[in-house]
Amino acid sequence: MSMQKRENVVPSFTPLIKQFAAFVFVSSISAVCSLIVRYVANLVMPYEVAVGLAQVAGVIIAFTLNRRFVFSGEQVLTYARIWRFTLVNVVSLAIAVTVSSLAFRIVLPNLGVSFHPDVLAQLVGLAACALPSFLGHKYFSFRAAGVR
Repeated sequence: MSMQKRENVVPSFTPLIKQFAAFVFVSSISAVCSLIVRYVANLVMPYEVAVGLAQVAGVIIAFTLNRRFVFSGEQVLTYARIWRFTLVNVVSLAIAVTVSSLAFRIVLPNLGVSFHPDVLAQLVGLAACALPSFLGHKYFSFRAAGVR
């Protein structure tokens, strides 16, 4: 590939990279909120239930922040958009709870991790669903009207 062609290809990814960086930043805010909810909920309920509840709280925060700051091109709030956002997050919930639980119950104990394994496992679960969530929201939840 010639140098001129390479220069034309690389800049086309720049807006996507910036949008993904904004998504990660917003997701980090919702992840901190999710960690706090999970910690408090885990005082009165099993780990997996607390992670699920925390994920729901994080989703509500993420929707609000993503709609405002990341995927702001189309601001019309429709039931279809809410439904699509919820569907993507159901998949994310399954990924987060499964990965968190496996890390908390199997992987981290077998690695001998004893320093806050609950927090570490939840962070691993949240990280595991970052890219699938971004792609789902970009191309499904927040896609522009009429785009298929």
